[in-house]
Order: sequence, then C-alpha cells, then structure tokens
Amino acid sequence: TLPPPPRPVIVRAVVQRELRGGHGAEGYGGRLAIVPESSAPEAPPAGGAGAQSAPGVEVLHFDGRNCERGAQFSVGDLVECELSTAPAASGASPAPQHTVSRVRLVKRGGGLPRERGMVISLKDKFGFIRSEVTPGELFFHFSEAPLPDETGSRAEGLVRSDPSVRVGDEVSFVRVTDPRSQKEAGTRLAVLPPGTVSFETVEDVVLRGVVTRGVAGADRPARMLLRRDKAQQGGLLRLISAPEGPDAAPGGGVEAQVADEAVEVAHAREPSEAVGDLSLADGESGGQSAVDTTSAPSGRGGRGSATFCFGLDDVEAASRPAGLYVGDEVMFRRATDRATGDVGAAHVVLVTANWRRGFVTSMREQEGGTVRPAAGGATLPFAQVSAARGLRVGSEVEYRRSTDPRTRRPCAACVR
Repeated sequence: TLPPPPRPVIVRAVVQRELRGGHGAEGYGGRLAIVPESSAPEAPPAGGAGAQSAPGVEVLHFDGRNCERGAQFSVGDLVECELSTAPAASGASPAPQHTVSRVRLVKRGGGLPRERGMVISLKDKFGFIRSEVTPGELFFHFSEAPLPDETGSRAEGLVRSDPSVRVGDEVSFVRVTDPRSQKEAGTRLAVLPPGTVSFETVEDVVLRGVVTRGVAGADRPARMLLRRDKAQQGGLLRLISAPEGPDAAPGGGVEAQVADEAVEVAHAREPSEAVGDLSLADGESGGQSAVDTTSAPSGRGGRGSATFCFGLDDVEAASRPAGLYVGDEVMFRRATDRATGDVGAAHVVLVTANWRRGFVTSMREQEGGTVRPAAGGATLPFAQVSAARGLRVGSEVEYRRSTDPRTRRPCAACVR
C-alpha cells in the first residue's frame, strides 16, 4: 500500500498576479509567491506577470476554485493558504508537486513594501512619479491617488477622476507590474508631509570651487530633478580645495562657514589659474564656449571627481535671484543621487563674484548689445533683460561672463 500523502501546511504568500478568470489555465489564473519561513512578508517579489522571483522563492498558480468564496485579491496582497505536496508522476521529474488551496486575505497590500517619491508630471488621467531610490519615471493612474476628501480643503470640488495630487507633492506608493501592459506602475498613493522625501545624500564637509559654466538667476527656479540633466543643461563648477582641520568637521551651516572664511577665500588670482585647463580669461578667442558642453560630465562623478554639476535649485536662496557665473568662487557640499549614484553640488553659496570690466560697443533697441572686454578679446553679446537701463555705446560697464543657453556661446550677463 502507498503511504498517505502529507498533510497540507499553512503558509503565507504574496499575490504576484491577480486572478483574471475562473479557470486554472495560465491565461486566466493568478500567481502566488510563497513567503519563506525565515523571511519577512516583503521578501518575495510581487511584481505581477513577467516578474522575476528571487532564488529560493516558490511561485505557484491558483484559480477561483482555490479561494474562499467571494475573495478578491490585488497584486501585493498578503494571503494565507494551504500548501499541499504530491509525489511526482511516473517518469517525470523526481521533484514533488506543490498546489495551493483555501486562499484567504490576510492584509490588503501587506506583501509589498511602500516606496516614497514625488509627483513630477500630470497628464489627462494619469501622471508620473520619481522614486526616492529607483531610477526612471513611474506611471500612475488618477484612480490610485487619494480620494478627493482625503486631501483636505485643496481638493474641494474635485471628483474621483480629477487629480487629487499635484506636481511637487511627496507621496508614498506601492510598485506593481500591470498584468496587461507588463509595465510597472505606482498604486495606492498617499500624500506625505513636505520634506519627507530625500532624493540625495548630502555630505557635511564644505568644499570650495569656482564656476566654469554659470546659471542665470530667477526667484523661482524650474526644478531639474535629475543630475544628468543638470550636467548637460545646468551649471558646472571645478573643485579648488576642501577645508581642513576644524572646517571639515560636521555642524554649522554653509553660510556660517562662508562668513568665517570670506577674507581667506577672496585671495588675489587670475581667473584662468583657478580652473586649470578651462580658460576663463576674457581674451580667449571667440566662437567656442569656455566650457565645451561635449565634455560636460554625465553626473556620474565619483569621490575623485573635480567637476560638479548643479542647478539653480541647488543654489542657496540669497544667491539665487542673481545667478552664478563663470569665475565666481563658491562654497558647496557634495551630493549623491540615491537612485543613480550621480554626483553633483548642493547648498551652493556665492563667496566672491567675478566681475569684469568692458565697454559697450553696440546697442539694439529691445534686444541688447555687445561688450568689448577691457582685457581684450572678442566682443560678448548681452540681452536687454540682463542689462541695466541707460546703457549707451561707449559706456564703461561691469559684467559677469555667462553662456547663452541656446547657442552655447559665451555672453555677458548682469551688465551694469
């Protein structure tokens, strides 16, 4: 006589693919990832169809006949079920065959960890989130956002199809894989208090640098979230030195260190000497920018990198309206993107502005004009919006050197 089959054991599992029909065929059934006894409920993946399971995690199919009556499950739900073991059929693999039955819900969404991020764009009926720790943009549908009455007074008058979140909102969410599109999406969004999400790790040590590609000023800068975008479109600065001794110790704001070291930092130097091979002198030949954008970093700098990218959102508020320009000396801190590892500059504070002298050589009404550097070299164009009123041809002026964002050629800014 054959020995009796082993008794079923009670196990926990995570719904990896939703039940999509009443039959057990692959096209209709759901899928469970069994939680190992030694692991937390978050251990097995629950990404939906096409998800890759971690080594040692058993994935089993189930259908409506295996579930408690009326039970409905979503991807990421934590469930409990009976796991039965049957010997392999004759001539088949010697591995035992496992099946599940009596699947019941334990906790809605309890099998998936919640991530944090920020809403970065909204479309007609959907939007995109940037995760705090995962690169790329994540799709979400408005139906996964909080109900209008869950977001307070700002949602007054909204209906369920309206976005109850806004661009810039910090949210927590559950990442799943849509079984139809096979693409990841954010679900079960919840709005977090401002300041909860942190995309970068900022070091305490304050560094000193010189700007080699500037950014124009603005009271409210457009936020460029990705370091790789800042490397191509934002500003660049070259490391001069890192404070030693007491200055390297954590604590105190950047502004305080600037005040303590302002006299030391404002040392006499030629602009071209501080940045090595990147000439900042006015007398360079015209045409090509002082910083060739083809050699701009991708943002993937390491600890040994001497060049750091930054955006206007990385500049401290006091220096933001005027902007930062080529040759300006600054203090900053090294920041590393938690999702991509890209490195840049944060908490950038102006120490010494690099003003240059020149003469206005031409003016065009409502457009701007050109400046001839007093030190010699090619004339530099400037826009009307970046110049003081009352300028005339022949006026002696001060200006700061910048780069035209459209042509990527040198220009003058803050002409006065």
